[in-house]
Amino acid sequence: MVQENSPINEAIALWTYVRDHADLYRVYVTLPVEHPAREMVHIAASNLIIERYEAQNPNRVPLEVAVRHMVEAFYDLLVMYLQNMDTYSVSQIATFFNDLIVQGTEYSVLSLREDWLAANPSYQPQQSAG
Repeated sequence: MVQENSPINEAIALWTYVRDHADLYRVYVTLPVEHPAREMVHIAASNLIIERYEAQNPNRVPLEVAVRHMVEAFYDLLVMYLQNMDTYSVSQIATFFNDLIVQGTEYSVLSLREDWLAANPSYQPQQSAG
C-alpha cells in the first residue's frame, strides 16, 4: 500500500531528518549569511518551492517574495527547534511548520502548480480548515 503524500507527512519527514541530523543543522545555522553553504541551501529550498507553487496574485505578492518568506521562516523555525528540541516533539514542530509556513503561505499567496500536482498523483493537498 502506498502511503499518502501530504503536507503534514512531508513536514514530519523533514523535521525527523532535522532531529536525526541536529549536529549538522547546528553547524549550518552558525554559518554567516554570506557563506556559500547557506546560499546553496537557500537556492535548493527556493527551487523546491518554485517547482511546486505559483503565485496566486503576482501583482500583489510576487512568487520570489513568497518563496523568500517561506525559506526564511523555515530557517527561523529551525533555529528555534534546535534550541528547544527537548520542548517540542517532531510532530509538534511539523505541525507548526505546516500550519504557519506551508499552509499559511499557500492559502494566502501561493497555489500548488497544476503541472506539479499532475506529476505527483499521490500528493494529497490539505483542505482548508475554514
